[in-house]
Amino acid sequence: MDNKKPEPDEVEIRGGVQEVGNRIVPDAATQRIRWLRTQYLELVSTSDDGWTARYLDPADGRIWELVFPHSSTHGGGPPLLRIAHEFKPSDGMLAITSAEL
Repeated sequence: MDNKKPEPDEVEIRGGVQEVGNRIVPDAATQRIRWLRTQYLELVSTSDDGWTARYLDPADGRIWELVFPHSSTHGGGPPLLRIAHEFKPSDGMLAITSAEL
């Protein structure tokens, strides 16, 4: 697994899947997104439906947005983690308080 923090010029990490033997498994980018979400980035807000989440990069203050662009695929398909260029705290996202963490 690639436990690499985002580079300063990085703006998108697109997850995918790969075939290993007769199984479909998450690719390295999907594994990296999972590591970033659970071990490095700080959850800031989630959408009412739970399909979008925003995270703070503690190193540089950028806001990353997790989405699932293939909504027709089971489970939303592979994740996409991208910079939220137009982040507004009141745009339909539920803020996460420290008590909820």
